[in-house]
Amino acid sequence: MRHSVSIDGNYAIVGAKEEDTTADDNRGAAYIFERGTNGTWTQVPTILKASNADDNDQFGYSVSISGSYAIVGAPFEDTSGANSGSAYVFKRDTNGSWNQVPT
Repeated sequence: MRHSVSIDGNYAIVGAKEEDTTADDNRGAAYIFERGTNGTWTQVPTILKASNADDNDQFGYSVSISGSYAIVGAPFEDTSGANSGSAYVFKRDTNGSWNQVPT
């Protein structure tokens, strides 16, 4: 289920907070789309997921994109305490791939 969307120029990001890696785990994911010269939007091959994804994190609850950067929120991620949440930054490289920026 789509939950959040952000567009900047020729790129859009769509958050899917309830995307399941395994049955009903709600880890979440985000999808990047690029607008081509003919105006058609195409999903890029990279699906964004948290490097430390866990059940019910809801990665993709909030998203934003600006230029070569995208940020994705996971409000129920637990690294800093139960349901403390995290934000993940991704950067588009020169080959067009989106990679999580280390923190």
